[in-house]
Amino acid sequence: MARYVVPEGWPLPGSSPLQAQITAQADEIAALRAELAALPPAPDLSPEIATLQEQIAGLQQASEAAANAPADLPEEAASRLTQIETGLTQLGERLTTVENRTDQPDGVAGAGEVADLEAAIAALQEGLAAQEARTAEAAEATRAEITRIQDEAEAARQASAAEAGATLEQAALAQVEAAAINGSPYGEALASLAAAGHEIAPVLTENAESGLPTLAGLTERFDEPARAAIAAELRADMGDSLTDRVGSFLRAQTGARSLSPREGTDADAVLSRAEAALRAGNVDGALTEINALSEPAKAEMDAWVLQAERYRDAGAALAALSTVVTER
Repeated sequence: MARYVVPEGWPLPGSSPLQAQITAQADEIAALRAELAALPPAPDLSPEIATLQEQIAGLQQASEAAANAPADLPEEAASRLTQIETGLTQLGERLTTVENRTDQPDGVAGAGEVADLEAAIAALQEGLAAQEARTAEAAEATRAEITRIQDEAEAARQASAAEAGATLEQAALAQVEAAAINGSPYGEALASLAAAGHEIAPVLTENAESGLPTLAGLTERFDEPARAAIAAELRADMGDSLTDRVGSFLRAQTGARSLSPREGTDADAVLSRAEAALRAGNVDGALTEINALSEPAKAEMDAWVLQAERYRDAGAALAALSTVVTER
């Protein structure tokens, strides 16, 4: 090895304090580099942060859905929603802090905060689920109450309609009954009853436009056919003797008849009892008496009997109709 001659007074190489300091610093730097190389790499928190972001987004959507629930939610539910929204805001702020720290070397501290956030989100999710259940229960109760009110309103409407319908039917029935008494037409009132679903007897339908026979009319029209009936019977049997025949002829010519009821089977006696029953309002009794007349006399009463039977049948039909209308 070559030797160098150093001038007198110069320091020898490698022996100065500066050189020693430089060497020491170089060794320290090498040691630090080795220590840094040995440190574990900072964990990648991107997946956890992405998951937290998705969970927070889901919670925000659920919160918005709950906010759109019926406006008349209980005060407790509204307060709970406010708390959840506040928690979401705080979570967002904490998540931003974690994102800003992911580039720092102390990754372990970031992972701890992520765990805290996950726990907080889980608590919020549980609270939101409970609130959603309460909201659904309150909404269901509200719907049930609305349905009940609607049902009651519909029942009241139907009852009111039924009451109004019953009143109209009673009024129509009263019109028909009044028309039956005075013999006037009653077609419109009867049509109203038919439209309400009532079965109408033929005798009422057939006489709706012309009017029904009346008791007063039957009484007033009784005399003429009665005299004709007596005369017809007298002509059919004038008697055996001359006196009987003369008497029968005179009675037939004069049309004389008894005005007070009397016993007997001849036409005059029968019709006297029939008229008495008629004046008492007993049309059935009058018809029963007339049915016992001889054929010649009965033939003269046929037209009157037809009207009397119509009056009787109409009365029975009206009574039945009145019962049905009243019971409904």
